[in-house]
Amino acid sequence: MISDFGQCDDGEQQVADMVRSWDPALIFSAGDNSQGVEGCVPFIESVGAYYGDYVDGPDGPRLYPALGNHDYEDEGAGLAAYRAYFDYLETDDDFLGRWHLKSIGDLNVYLLDSNAPADDMPLQQHFLRSALGQAAPNTWNVVIFHHPPFTSGPHDPRLDMRPEAGWNFKEWGVDLVINGHQHVLEDVVVDGLHYVTVGVGGQTLVRPCPPVRALGSLTCMEGVGAARLVTTDQALSLEYRQPGADPGSAYRLEIPRSSLTRGS
Repeated sequence: MISDFGQCDDGEQQVADMVRSWDPALIFSAGDNSQGVEGCVPFIESVGAYYGDYVDGPDGPRLYPALGNHDYEDEGAGLAAYRAYFDYLETDDDFLGRWHLKSIGDLNVYLLDSNAPADDMPLQQHFLRSALGQAAPNTWNVVIFHHPPFTSGPHDPRLDMRPEAGWNFKEWGVDLVINGHQHVLEDVVVDGLHYVTVGVGGQTLVRPCPPVRALGSLTCMEGVGAARLVTTDQALSLEYRQPGADPGSAYRLEIPRSSLTRGS
């Protein structure tokens, strides 16, 4: 699990090397697959130079991104360029491929677009609620989108992605929400659900942790890194690690099978 990584710098290479050492079955991104860094061509270089064989390799595509604001806004980026590069993303639920579902084993990952216009939010909510309702028993449900609804900053929280705006994640059976955008690792718990911002995947835009943290914030870590997701019958585990750091410094989260998980 990577986020905010499209910077074409040494930090991005270090994170990519670490992620590769895990030999992941799939890689997911929480957005900003391009970061608008001069000389770093969106997607072709910002992704392809580091994870290209996960986009176009002998085993088929194995990198599944969510859209971030830089993926829309940066020079040379935009939805058309994004779709041309990630041309394998499913369009059954949205003809532009902005939101989609990818399942592997007992893990269902729902990738959403928090940049979408307000008129499209009900469509995404319907997609998510319907897909969760059809999830197989005893599977884990993880939602990924770029802008965190609960965060200590530095950017403001995305209020239109909160439960009071119609995103009833916990009620619908979501086990974990993953976001990006803030360039720090943070875990905020609201009503028993973890909202994890998964850091930054390149060195250029590393930020400090905010001096004042949001209610429910369990931890904040600065510096480049990436997260691993591991599932068992009884638990969903997330481990956030930083290149070259002592494994004992990793942030670990374990979510046990709960009464809200289908099939429990």
